[in-house]
Amino acid sequence: MSAITHILVIEDNPADVVTIRVLLDEVGYKYVLYQSNTLSEGLRLLEETPFDVVLLDLSLQDSLGFTTLKNFLKEQPRVPVIVLTGNNNVVLGDQSVRAGAQDYLVKGEFTGKRLVDTIRYSQQRFKSQAALQRRVNQMEINEKRFQEVQQLAQLGNWQIDIVTNAMYWSEEMYRILDLPLSQQQQRWSDFLDRVHPEDKPKLEAFLDEALKSGEMYRLDHRILIGGRMIKYVAVQAKLNFDEATNKIMLFGSLQDITQLKNTTPSQEVESTVVDIKTPLPKKAGLAELGFNIRTPLNAIVSLMYLLEKDKSQAQQKEVIATLKTVVDELSIGVDALLGYIVDQDEALSPTESAFLLDDLVKNTVQLFQLKCKHAGINLELKTSQYLSDEAGGDYQLITQLFYYVFTLLIPYCDKKNGVEVAFQRKEPAKNKLSLHLLITYFGKPIPVLDLADTAKSPGGVSASIVEKLLVTLGGQWKLEKKGFHWYNLEVQLPLSVSGKERKSDKPVSPLHILLVEDHLLNQVVTKKVLKSWSDLVSVDIAGNGAEALAKFAKFPYDLILMDLYMPVMDGIQATVEIRKTSNVPIIAMTAGSTKQEEESCRIAGMNAYLPKPLKPEELSAKIMELLG
Repeated sequence: MSAITHILVIEDNPADVVTIRVLLDEVGYKYVLYQSNTLSEGLRLLEETPFDVVLLDLSLQDSLGFTTLKNFLKEQPRVPVIVLTGNNNVVLGDQSVRAGAQDYLVKGEFTGKRLVDTIRYSQQRFKSQAALQRRVNQMEINEKRFQEVQQLAQLGNWQIDIVTNAMYWSEEMYRILDLPLSQQQQRWSDFLDRVHPEDKPKLEAFLDEALKSGEMYRLDHRILIGGRMIKYVAVQAKLNFDEATNKIMLFGSLQDITQLKNTTPSQEVESTVVDIKTPLPKKAGLAELGFNIRTPLNAIVSLMYLLEKDKSQAQQKEVIATLKTVVDELSIGVDALLGYIVDQDEALSPTESAFLLDDLVKNTVQLFQLKCKHAGINLELKTSQYLSDEAGGDYQLITQLFYYVFTLLIPYCDKKNGVEVAFQRKEPAKNKLSLHLLITYFGKPIPVLDLADTAKSPGGVSASIVEKLLVTLGGQWKLEKKGFHWYNLEVQLPLSVSGKERKSDKPVSPLHILLVEDHLLNQVVTKKVLKSWSDLVSVDIAGNGAEALAKFAKFPYDLILMDLYMPVMDGIQATVEIRKTSNVPIIAMTAGSTKQEEESCRIAGMNAYLPKPLKPEELSAKIMELLG
């Protein structure tokens, strides 16, 4: 509300207008008052000048009675209006409020204080009503979009009151079951009547198990349409407490998977046959492949982090650690594959960021151990120290390089004698750090190192990627014969070193984070990871860029985690809008992970770029780095 209130009085009695001025002056109210004798003149003034509130008499020269208010609201619904009535028109005043006026005043029966209070209340009430209407409109839009998405995915949702067996079906449920929409309450038995007789026992067992365990369950089964046509559906269910109704409910979904189930073997075979005339997949297709792999990987990595933090048995922790390494290997393998193919037309460019050397070494050793375990080769670690320095370099490319070096070497190792691995640290110059990977093995020399044409050598693609990564990172490798069939393979990489001591890895004051993510599972998991990091962390969630802008306008968050690909408004657009008014740190989260995408994020104003799957340790370190 402005310091000075602009008031329009639509009143044809000059004495009443003078009374209003006197009352406002008596209480020292700051205002600018305009007056018109007719409704038409008042509406014209409203078109030309913005007013905070209108005082409207219902008996005017060009309009009488309740019609005056109706015509006003039709032409000017966005301005709060207070109706002025005569002594005998209290009933008309009440009707006016129900029709859309904010309040009414009976002439001759209000004081200056009452008049000012009514003006202020009307303005506030009008704003609240407008905000509520916007929320209602947005909810209607969201509901419509949700229904459209459900129809596209042929995915309906349902819920059951486990006490009464009353069942709610979404519109898509009716479409899947080929039934007309109905307001009548459905029951579990109504759904069971449409299940194929042979599948009813396992569906009932499925329901019992979901009720007993409280876990998420899925079952594929058949339903009958019109007693003849068979559809295949996937049903999922999970027990939950509904806070809105204070009831224990079974929530679930139903998806039509008939098309998938009806795919014949011949169709599947034909789909895997590749025409040699067909060009290789384009970069956009590969990026989409990476996106589809990284998105579930992100949730898996985060969930394993939470499991790892729980006080579990030692054997459980060992299994979790192994599983974590497997996912790391899969993620790096995908990165390397996509990076190699995508970068056929464009040079690699390293992106420097700070990381802890001992983290790099530990993660690399875990990958090596897994490789050796699969190959049946014993691995002996000779590293004398895990470095605590904070170094600078492209962590992702360095990890890929070490991964491919070891992958290339494994076929030339003798299984009986094993492999020795060591990491050494050297400082050739000030603020420079040289990291050396030393691998000693018994077997055959790697011939690719002696050949100019790596495409013709054993190892093929892996060797060419190693060469490209070495050039990009400014490193080198060499192979030396140590003795009879014993060889030393050394990889040298230059890094920058900040000389900084480790800072606290947790916030020391309350940290408010806005997580902008449309994937429900990633929302839940990422929020849990952040909350488990520190009790000082609070997390709000926005499902898209537009929601993020609305939330950020209301609360000054300390940091924003921004997914890139979302409906309504993507992360890039949202960042551009935020940067118009704020320099809040923004970290991009993406399942795409391409250099072009990273550059787009930088241009938009993002402070950091983290590819999925997000490693909780890297995420927390990046947050602390940006918050200084």
